[in-house]
Amino acid sequence: MTEAVKFPDLPLMLAGVPRPVTELLREAGIPAEPLPDVPLLAAGTGRFVLFDSKNSRSAARARRAASHGLKPIDLRALSTRVGDGPSRDFEELSLDHETSWRMAGECAASRNFLEQLKLAVETQGGAWVRLADYPFPYQSAICVGVEHVSEELADFADVAKALPGRATHFVSSRLRADRLADLSQSAGADLGWQIHPADLENSPRRTLSHWTTRLERFASAHLLP
Repeated sequence: MTEAVKFPDLPLMLAGVPRPVTELLREAGIPAEPLPDVPLLAAGTGRFVLFDSKNSRSAARARRAASHGLKPIDLRALSTRVGDGPSRDFEELSLDHETSWRMAGECAASRNFLEQLKLAVETQGGAWVRLADYPFPYQSAICVGVEHVSEELADFADVAKALPGRATHFVSSRLRADRLADLSQSAGADLGWQIHPADLENSPRRTLSHWTTRLERFASAHLLP
C-alpha cells in the first residue's frame, strides 16, 4: 500500500508567476520559493503552487506539480476578484521601492490580492502564515537574548558593549539594590527577568507580592524589566 506524500504548507511554491507578484509576496512576508523541477525529490517543497494560466509553461509546470500531489492555485482566477476586473499584467501590484515599504499593506489591489490568495489556501485546507513585514531588501531578523546566570554582573557593561545593535539581557529578579545601581550605569539596556521554578511561591498571592516588591526595587534604580 502506497502512502501519499505529505508536503508541508510552507513555503508557497511559485511556477512562473509575474515578477510583481513575487515581489509582493516577498515584501508581505509570505514564505515563497520557486517550484523545483522535481518537487517530490526536492527538500523544502510546499504543497501549494501558484501559477499563471495565461503562461503556457507556467500552466504546464502546475499540471505536472499537481500530478505529484501539489495543490495548484491560478493567480488569474484570483485577479478577477480584485478591484473592478482582472489585472492584465499585475502592474497594480508593483511596489515603488522609493516609497515606504508599507505600501504593500496600503495598496488596495495588493491587499485584496493577498486576501484572495489567503482564502484560496485556507479553502483547500492550508495554513496562511506571514513571517513579518520587512523593508526591502530585508527578509528576516534575528533576536538576541543574553542570560546572565551570575548575580555579580561584573561583566555586564563589557558584554553589552561587545554586542552589535540591541539585545535583551535577562537577569535575576532577585538582584539587590547595590547590583541594580551598577546595572543602571548601562544606559538604555533592554532588560528581562529570568523566571525559574524557584521564583514561584507557594501561592499566587505570595508570588505576586514578591514580584511586586522586586519590580519596585528595579524601578527605584530606574530600570524597567
